[in-house]
Amino acid sequence: MGSPGTSMGVGRAVVVLTRAAEDNLALRQTLEAAGVEVVELPTAQIRTIAAEPDAESVAAWSAWAHAFAFASRNAVTGYVAQFGTAPLTRPGVVVGAVGESTAKALQAHGVVVSVVARDPSTGAELAKLLAANLLPHKTVLIAQARFARRDLAEGLAHAGHDVRIATVYENAVPDAPHDLSQNVAAIFYSAETLIFAAAPSAVTRLTHWLPQCKACRWVAIGPTTADALREAGIAPAAVSPSPEFSSVLETLRSCIAA
Repeated sequence: MGSPGTSMGVGRAVVVLTRAAEDNLALRQTLEAAGVEVVELPTAQIRTIAAEPDAESVAAWSAWAHAFAFASRNAVTGYVAQFGTAPLTRPGVVVGAVGESTAKALQAHGVVVSVVARDPSTGAELAKLLAANLLPHKTVLIAQARFARRDLAEGLAHAGHDVRIATVYENAVPDAPHDLSQNVAAIFYSAETLIFAAAPSAVTRLTHWLPQCKACRWVAIGPTTADALREAGIAPAAVSPSPEFSSVLETLRSCIAA
């Protein structure tokens, strides 16, 4: 990719969104309505997969689990598509969610959410909340992505619960953006460009594809992604205290105004 010339975004703020397109919609629309230039460069493709280890096992666990833990709204989509909501609405079942958006995804399916990890919105925090709401030695089914972080499972296991993991979606790697126009490519040389990193994988993939993007300003979705930026030699311009829409939007707005 060549060096930048006259291009869009040079000399003014541009926000780069790195999530899958369907996850960007509300944020993109809000930023563009405020006159902000937005470029989407997905570093992930979310795909529902056949439940692992296998559908029969997950269905059996679902029938007698005392609690369910959903790591993301994509986990809700992947689980409900394959197993429905009946297991989640059995009397006495405790349902937990990482983050408000995950809780809303469950509620949209008519599921009552017992506990929500909000501050911080992490698996470790949800593990603590569930442990506080369950009697000892209960079975908890976690719905999550392939290669998900282990903090939720490890936290529940450490609390003495029987943890069963249902992998229901994957964060696939899209093709590298070889077809970027010269004008779009130029923004990744600009210190005015804001890149919103919504996961550590976004940092890894984008800096591999476009090494020059390390010169941009980066906004991390939370402490884990912020740590990934620092490990890549990038000092975060800001860290959203929560992955929720309002928190991310306010963090981006503060950086745009700076």
